[in-house]
Amino acid sequence: MEDSTLLHRQIHPSFIVGKQISTQVFEISSQVFLPTPKDEGKLSVYNDDKFTAQESFEHFTKNFDSAGTVSVSVEECSNEDLKSVENNDPFDGHCYIDFGELPKNQIKKKAQRLKAHAMKRGITFLPEKI
Repeated sequence: MEDSTLLHRQIHPSFIVGKQISTQVFEISSQVFLPTPKDEGKLSVYNDDKFTAQESFEHFTKNFDSAGTVSVSVEECSNEDLKSVENNDPFDGHCYIDFGELPKNQIKKKAQRLKAHAMKRGITFLPEKI
């Protein structure tokens, strides 16, 4: 992956703050980028070299709910001292952002910083219906 490669993350519907349809007022919670205990510090994302933002949404929503897609770059992760790893497991194009080495008091701060990068870029895919 290159520094400019985007990493797509799906937005769980409960992580939407406000239900506006316009992407100009669409706001996400930093929980979108916060790994849960089951993630074991590895936040799942899609590699843009293999899935566009829309394709990642379509792939994900075959089994799970999503309100849309947001994206951060490999470089933005690196700038936050987070490693992006392409492991292609459980599917080709799967990656993760590694929060595993961070002290617990830094995880939420890094999630907030990734959210800021994603929101600066804007929603990369928003389905017609939320």
